[in-house]
Amino acid sequence: MSRYNLPDWFKDIIRKALEIYCVAFGPGDAAVVTYLDTQSGCLQLRIKNIASMSGLAEYLLDRNPQTGYTRDLRHLEVSFGGREGSYWATDGRTSVYRELPEKLEQDFGMLQTKSGAWRDGPRFVALGARENYALATKCGAFSSQLGSYPQVLHTLNGVASTPAGIGVIGGIYLSYFEGSSVVQWTDGSLCGFHLSPGATRDIAQINHQARFAQATYCMARGQLEQNIFQAQIMQQAMFAHEEAALKEMYRKQLETQQWGAEMLALASGGTWL
Repeated sequence: MSRYNLPDWFKDIIRKALEIYCVAFGPGDAAVVTYLDTQSGCLQLRIKNIASMSGLAEYLLDRNPQTGYTRDLRHLEVSFGGREGSYWATDGRTSVYRELPEKLEQDFGMLQTKSGAWRDGPRFVALGARENYALATKCGAFSSQLGSYPQVLHTLNGVASTPAGIGVIGGIYLSYFEGSSVVQWTDGSLCGFHLSPGATRDIAQINHQARFAQATYCMARGQLEQNIFQAQIMQQAMFAHEEAALKEMYRKQLETQQWGAEMLALASGGTWL
């Protein structure tokens, strides 16, 4: 994978991380990274230059003396906007945000109760340059302002007219300055715009791996369905055999009872009808 234009401290994390969960770079070299450290086996949080993001450091660094970080670092998502101090952060259970585009603030107002609880929580939020953003909710609603990202807008308009709709979009990345953007599909594949040659090659490789994984999954699922079908046929045959055996046993039992009754009738001088 290409590692151009990445800070040295992040390259060091890539070398020593077993898994990386969240990577967010913002204006003024702001950064948030969560990863699983190979040596310690512990979840790690690395933050850089987020002092201008009011409330973000407090949200991320909140700790419980017994259990450690309060936030679920494996599911942490952070998006930085182009406006100073603009960000969105969530760990899937709680969220915090500041200085959002006015239209997105209005969207949130409609999605929340007066107490701040979500009527329909965000599935993903992507902040971009100026007032640009994309929002998808868990119940399938979608809102965006993507004048600076026409290719992303065209892609979204295309899928919105399909039966699956926006549900096929797994996530969106918008650069906090006008330029690059990436759309992620739910099958793991990516579609990038205005990326460096190295990033374009990486996306092609990722898409190849995603297609291979999807084909492998379909083959495995097909085999599983076939195995289940065969097992059901065998089970039905076994039940039919057991039912026939029970009927035969019941028939013989009736014959035995009838024979016993006949013998009793003969012994008493009567006639069995």
